[in-house]
Amino acid sequence: VLVKIAPDMTDAQIDEIVELIHVLGHDEAQGDRRLADLLSLAGIMTGDERCATDWGRVAYALPPSGEPEEEAAFRVMRGHLAPEGIGGVLDDAAAGLSVLPANSRWVPPLLMMQGTAAVIASRPDAAAILDEAIHVARERESLPALALSLAERALLAHAEGRVVHARELIDQAMAVASIPELVRYPQSALPFALRAADAAQRGRLDESRTALARAIGLGGVVGGSMPWLAVQLRLAIARTAVVLGDVAVIRRALDEATRFLSLLPDAGLLSRQVDAMTDSASSLLERTPWSPRPLTSAELRLLPLLASHLSLEHVGARLHLSKNTVKTQTASIYRKLGVNSRTDAVDQALSLGLIAGPGSPPNPGPSPSARPDAMLGT
Repeated sequence: VLVKIAPDMTDAQIDEIVELIHVLGHDEAQGDRRLADLLSLAGIMTGDERCATDWGRVAYALPPSGEPEEEAAFRVMRGHLAPEGIGGVLDDAAAGLSVLPANSRWVPPLLMMQGTAAVIASRPDAAAILDEAIHVARERESLPALALSLAERALLAHAEGRVVHARELIDQAMAVASIPELVRYPQSALPFALRAADAAQRGRLDESRTALARAIGLGGVVGGSMPWLAVQLRLAIARTAVVLGDVAVIRRALDEATRFLSLLPDAGLLSRQVDAMTDSASSLLERTPWSPRPLTSAELRLLPLLASHLSLEHVGARLHLSKNTVKTQTASIYRKLGVNSRTDAVDQALSLGLIAGPGSPPNPGPSPSARPDAMLGT
């Protein structure tokens, strides 16, 4: 039953898998690679990195049963975690496909993995593999694999300069990713990110921001348990944020892309793409050295007083705050501005125009035309 329901992993199915394994018991899963595989896959699909990696390690250490379906589950799980990098993903996909009958439910996710890894490895057969993955996933109604295969094919079409075809593929990927049963799943994140990037390039900024917010929100389930997809997602988010001029999102996306890239011993094309995106965003980042976490209104009230001669105790008295509260807010300001001292905080605030310099009129705060979320925390 577990192996039969595992490949597509819709909401109810993940709950069913976890419930069944809990009935069987933790100790049983420790000694059965099939159960360890499925617990790891449940972690992958829900963004629970610790669950995914811990049960993955249990599965690596256990002997195979020799059953093709169990071997396929193991290969899908390991291909998502990618402990040996992109070359390992290709090996896992090939090994899984070699033992399965053509009608197995594990074939679509294995083809999706193989096609994606082929793109990242710059293999000439990548498009053909993804086209097969799309065909098989659609035929078997394997929706998670279909959503991601379409998005990966759109990325490849865009890289080939086939923009119209890429947009058609994004439309198809979005139609699948928007299905309620899939909307919280990692396979849905990249379609939203690609929609955001394409809309931004076409000047449809409201549409882009809406899709970008969804992609960023889904970033929580696309992390170290799928590092190759995590990097792809952050690259698409950063590309959109460059067009929108959202420096905070650019910084965070590139920081996260670099962190997830470090989990891939063999990252193929992704390393070059992260370097290229960092270079293309560098001028914007240099002009606007803004923190990924904006200051709150309370911190903005405190900031001008840090430029004065007043002690923190006297600053607190002026604002009717306790000394401990002022210390806490000051530490938060330092962290958000990326500095370690009061002097550096003042210098950074002056450069950003958050406070007025000597001889300037008092800083009235953000202008009415400024985006409120660019300056104020919520």
